[in-house]
Amino acid sequence: MTSLTPEKLTEFFDGLRSVEKQFVEDQQKKLGTFFREYCSAYENQKEWWRRTASRFNVFEAARIDRAEIRHSAMLGYLLDPAAQHDQGTLFLESFLKKCLGIDPAEIVGLESTRVALEYSVSVANGMREDNDRGRRMDIVIFLPDGRIIGIENKVDAAEGDGQISDYQRWLEKRSHQNGMKPLLVFLTPDGRSPKGHDPDSVKVLPLLYRRLGMWLQELISSDLPDRMRHVLGMYADICLKVRGDV
Repeated sequence: MTSLTPEKLTEFFDGLRSVEKQFVEDQQKKLGTFFREYCSAYENQKEWWRRTASRFNVFEAARIDRAEIRHSAMLGYLLDPAAQHDQGTLFLESFLKKCLGIDPAEIVGLESTRVALEYSVSVANGMREDNDRGRRMDIVIFLPDGRIIGIENKVDAAEGDGQISDYQRWLEKRSHQNGMKPLLVFLTPDGRSPKGHDPDSVKVLPLLYRRLGMWLQELISSDLPDRMRHVLGMYADICLKVRGDV
């Protein structure tokens, strides 16, 4: 067995320190190279952002990305055939088909559809009807075949006590008057089902904000004016980014 003399121990630790020093120097060089490349790539990225303005979003700048009322106004505007987007029933037809599973070809006179925002809904309260609870449905679509589609939009707020069931009752009563089957759409960031809805009443269809964004992206590829494609692209990006739960 070889004895460990003081000289050999000194030689061993000197070699170990040499290896350690070389290792540290190599890692420092690699880190230096990495950070130089990273800084260069980041500068290139910033220049690309500057030239393309790809991160600019007028909806985000105006801080309406989580504003329920503004989202409802935007969606209602697009779905209204009489609105000044001047695309007629293009958005409405696509929304009915792609998001709600309704065939617009079966609806005669779709251009006469009426879209209302913050629609006052009277609900049964004892022996009478009133609006004491302040019920206002975010969007109500009155189709020309007599069908009514309500859209309740929730981003950060929770639904009120009995709110959804009240909307269901109102839609059910209106459907009894015209014999058409109504629908209540529940639009949220996570596509959840509403609390307190009546499973035996009007159907409630959960709709995810991300699905709304994907629908808008599909529209952008259609034959739309450049001005509109740019704006819808920004709004689609916002819808795709909406996240969270109450």
